[in-house]
Amino acid sequence: MEFLGFLFVIAILVAVIAAAVAYLRIMLKPMRRVETNVRPASQFVLADIFWLMLLVQACLGATSFMAKAWYWNQTITIIVGGYLLLSTGILWWRSVGTLTALGICHAGRRAVFLVLVAPMAAVGAVATPGVIIVAFVALFNGEPLYMLMLPALALTCFVGRLLTAWVLAGMESMPTGDEDVLAETPSAVPGER
Repeated sequence: MEFLGFLFVIAILVAVIAAAVAYLRIMLKPMRRVETNVRPASQFVLADIFWLMLLVQACLGATSFMAKAWYWNQTITIIVGGYLLLSTGILWWRSVGTLTALGICHAGRRAVFLVLVAPMAAVGAVATPGVIIVAFVALFNGEPLYMLMLPALALTCFVGRLLTAWVLAGMESMPTGDEDVLAETPSAVPGER
């Protein structure tokens, strides 16, 4: 009987991880449709630094709030804050590289992606398993109000997908490979292109 309980727990874990992956795939589906044969560059515009600072402030504010609300000691606060700052920095860096590789230069579209879409995708992927587990446990305990978390999660996924499509609508046409770049470059030999 214990083995069946163990298998049930493993099945639940696999299901909620699959739900988190599905959340990300659905939300960022417009990005998968875009063909990117260009090498990603690590270029950013000055406004991207501002959005990084805004995200860092949000991380520090969340860490400070959680430390005061849950009476954390200094060590836990530093560990959680460091993790949030590191993950935010990596998320920002990868997002900026992706936006640059896709040729999205409009500051407003970059801001929407960096401040809304990327954090929504990261938080949504992390929160999806917890939301599903809490919602169904609450349903079995007779508290159906917690089931409202599931439509809220679906709504954030839908809004994130719409925002991703809007950001991608601002792509500039870029060369798709080295052949196009070489075709536009004048040749050193006279008479050849």
